[in-house]
Amino acid sequence: MTMLLLCVVLFSAAWATGQIARDTNWILALFFYIPTPVVFIANTVAAFLFYRRRLLWSALLPIVFAVASLVVVVGLENRWSTPPREEVRKPLRLVHWNVYWGRLGWPAISDQLREESADIVVLNETPNEFASEDLARALGQATIAQGGSIVIAVRGEILNKGWLIEAGDIRIFSADCVIDSTPLKMFAVDIAAPIKNVRDPVLRILVDAMKEHNPDLVVGDFNSPRRSRALDPLPTPYQHAYDAVGGGWSYTWPMPIPVYALDQCIYGARVIAHEYRLKYSLRSDHLRQVFEFGVR
Repeated sequence: MTMLLLCVVLFSAAWATGQIARDTNWILALFFYIPTPVVFIANTVAAFLFYRRRLLWSALLPIVFAVASLVVVVGLENRWSTPPREEVRKPLRLVHWNVYWGRLGWPAISDQLREESADIVVLNETPNEFASEDLARALGQATIAQGGSIVIAVRGEILNKGWLIEAGDIRIFSADCVIDSTPLKMFAVDIAAPIKNVRDPVLRILVDAMKEHNPDLVVGDFNSPRRSRALDPLPTPYQHAYDAVGGGWSYTWPMPIPVYALDQCIYGARVIAHEYRLKYSLRSDHLRQVFEFGVR
């Protein structure tokens, strides 16, 4: 039981250090990436085991860490009430989804996307055999722009498209769209997943690109928590859609029990946020993001 206590305390102390320092450097980032719900469960189980054996003093630290991690889950990483939102007469709908290379059923994924009736669809990790014509038909003859495994599909026009950045750890695919005579500039983002990659410098490349090019929407698989130092706070006037009009469990990976908020949806000054929600599906290891918005 002494070894159990030592392991739980060291694990939780590393988590607490990460929550304070966040992803300042690679080592601290590893601590920051320890999932808070797992810390809560581990300490709750440990406290219960110590209590059952009448080791009340040994149960004290796990209880403290369980309470602390619960506070972070409930009060910091998630929100449970949706804030007041602006009414939008005819909102546009954006759907973003990392579709896990279509390994869990591309035809069913296409069906679910069609049911969303989205004006904009952004996909990460599209399958190698991806056929843009199939998705265009599924979305109602949408216009498709593709860069590698990133796909942008819109019910409208795509005037300019291409790689803004295509480096080893970060890829930003930019597209200028027109939907119902409304112009929108979009970034579709894909950040490399391996944990050995240092995220903070890569995220700052993205933030610098946002400052320089002023996209209206920035969406994708960031493979980085929303509370990463480069993303919290965001540069003015950008906001996370979840923070502005979202609510509930905010984690997007891995299914079936997500514990990391890795997929992000960010909007700029021209966008009026109306509604943001996450949707479960057994056709991917990621939840899909649905963002409804207007444009000034």
